[in-house]
Amino acid sequence: MRDVAALNGIERSTIYDGITNAVCCVLAIKNPHAAMQYRASREQQYLYAAGSRKKKLHTMRPNNKSADELIKSDMSNARAECRQMVRNNPNLAGAMREMGNNVVFKGILPQAQFGEEREAENTAIEHEWNRWGRQVKLRRKLKQTVTHIWQDGGIFWHFTPSKTLHERGVVPLNLELLEVDHLDPMLNADLDNGNFIKHGIEYNSEGFVVAYWLFEKHPGSTHGLVRGCIYKSKRVDAKYCILVADPDRASQSLPIPRLASVVCILRDFEQYQNFERLAARLAAAFSVIVKDTSTQYQGGNGLNGSASADTGNPQSRIPATEAFINPGSITELPAGKDIQTISNPRPSNTYSDYSRNNMQATSTGVGQSYETFTNDFTAASYSSVRQAISKERRGYMEQQQSLIEDALDPAFEIWCFFAQLFGFIGTETVPVSWQTPGWEYINPLQDANATKVQIEMGIENPFDAAAARGRNLDDNIKKTARAKRLRISAGLEGKEQSNAETA
Repeated sequence: MRDVAALNGIERSTIYDGITNAVCCVLAIKNPHAAMQYRASREQQYLYAAGSRKKKLHTMRPNNKSADELIKSDMSNARAECRQMVRNNPNLAGAMREMGNNVVFKGILPQAQFGEEREAENTAIEHEWNRWGRQVKLRRKLKQTVTHIWQDGGIFWHFTPSKTLHERGVVPLNLELLEVDHLDPMLNADLDNGNFIKHGIEYNSEGFVVAYWLFEKHPGSTHGLVRGCIYKSKRVDAKYCILVADPDRASQSLPIPRLASVVCILRDFEQYQNFERLAARLAAAFSVIVKDTSTQYQGGNGLNGSASADTGNPQSRIPATEAFINPGSITELPAGKDIQTISNPRPSNTYSDYSRNNMQATSTGVGQSYETFTNDFTAASYSSVRQAISKERRGYMEQQQSLIEDALDPAFEIWCFFAQLFGFIGTETVPVSWQTPGWEYINPLQDANATKVQIEMGIENPFDAAAARGRNLDDNIKKTARAKRLRISAGLEGKEQSNAETA
């Protein structure tokens, strides 16, 4: 093993080897086989360069703590950094709006699936959902959910009965969005009923989430006071409260912003841009240096404090700046004087490359192409843009699916319970699919022909083809039939046929 480590150029750690030897000696007393296995596992680390512990920067010395242990100390500051960057950085603010527009657009709508024999019931359920969605501003809250997942790591959907909505004649279920700051991450306890609370999230004995412990008011409204002195967290049943988040690790329950990986790059780049702007402002100021080229001493005040003879000579002085530098003016300089200007061209020669590298890294972290993130299409080709758009849409579709599984499906179950309870629909259990917004064809004629060929080959169907563009085939057929009836009633269908026959 030492030979392999030497071939890889990995330096051994004396302390590391010493600990290994000591542990092996203790294990060998009772179980020599266990000692051999332990030494083999320790030696195996040196087969990889990443396992070396020597001569590394501080940032290259990670730890193996669980995700929650890493997040709990950094999540508050990470959220603050990401929120500030989304507020102040135009590229990131535009990317978040673009994200919401593509993921949500006109909304993600339910399609009740009771079958054709119960089409009227399907339509009634969808109608009641749309009426309720308009009252609670569901489309806007979906877009806010997308933004909060990126800048906060998640958001709570909290459902409560609503007297106001009942008076308005819709399902009396209010939807309230609560930022993840409401979660009490410092609360940890073992309960008498067998449940346990970890970072403000209550689990049962099987590991399922049963409740969240939330502050009634946003902790950011304490104005610097200790939050525990004013606000106490309360238990909120998970049946009516949903944490919409997208954890990266299996040991992660606390939300962390998706933008955490790019915020440092953007912050450094923002400072660099500020310095470039400051330098450009200084360069824009017309600076002049008056240089004395004569060998004769042009003194100021003498040793006794009185003005020297040369200084008092009006012929050796340059006129005041306001009178000297005028548009189109020609001024004769005094003898022995020369004018020089300060040249400080900005931006620097490395500005474009540095900016592009930073924007490329940030756009990758956001899941958008460089051209979309920066609105810079100067070096883009048609094929590269098309490929980039295809990748972006795949990411938007993944976010749509996450919204459906984590938010809309459980929300629809809660809504159906209230709708059936108050007599808006006839059943509590409603099979549903969701119609997500789609995208227009990039090349309409070619893409439409390709879709037609795929349907004819049997590898695509009209339902999915319509859904890919954000349309419902059933609605399209109904609208087409209605349009045909209108044309016939107006006499346009007969006119077109007679014109075709004449031609």
